Amino acid sequence: MGTATYMPEGVERMDGNRYSLAGWLSLVAAVLFPVSFVLGILEAAVVDKAFGFDGPILGPSDGISVLFTVLAIYALVVFRRFLHDRHQYYGIDGLITLSIAWSVLFQLTSLGIGALAMLAWPIDEGVFLVVTLGTLGLFMLAAGVIDLLIGIRLLQAKQQFSELIRVFAVLTLLSGIFEVSILLSPLALLLIPVHFVLLGLILLREREEAEFV
Repeated sequence: MGTATYMPEGVERMDGNRYSLAGWLSLVAAVLFPVSFVLGILEAAVVDKAFGFDGPILGPSDGISVLFTVLAIYALVVFRRFLHDRHQYYGIDGLITLSIAWSVLFQLTSLGIGALAMLAWPIDEGVFLVVTLGTLGLFMLAAGVIDLLIGIRLLQAKQQFSELIRVFAVLTLLSGIFEVSILLSPLALLLIPVHFVLLGLILLREREEAEFV
């Protein structure tokens, strides 16, 4: 472990705020994910009861989901820069880029399938279910591979990461295992808020991380 370096007070104050915005937004993303999920269930129940429509719908929950994706991508971009600045670590740059691309593609695909199904409803529910589950399964498999590699590479890194980053790596690895299994992927969804809480804490504790550089 290296010794802490002295910085003038003004510089330290400026440096201490470098990642705080992304940290707070990551915590917001952790809240938005379950809110979007629960709101989507409520929307479907209300529309079914009020209008007798039991097909897929696009509503406020989808807007929250898009906002979650934007905040999640921003947090990942800043986390990549954080690893560069504080640990001179570049081992997961490409994987973070793939994760961001996955997030964008997954969000667009989800909205597209939902919009097409809503406009074409009623359609064969069996066909809709097969298409939805098949698409979701492929996305979960891809996400699992990415998360597995991120977790493994962080745990194998020679850099002396903080305890929070090591916990983040283990959680990412566990999520990857659940996602690759596909059948256990709902468990990975439960870990998403925890994932972003950890990411937020890592970025908010950036000044403490600086002592190890």
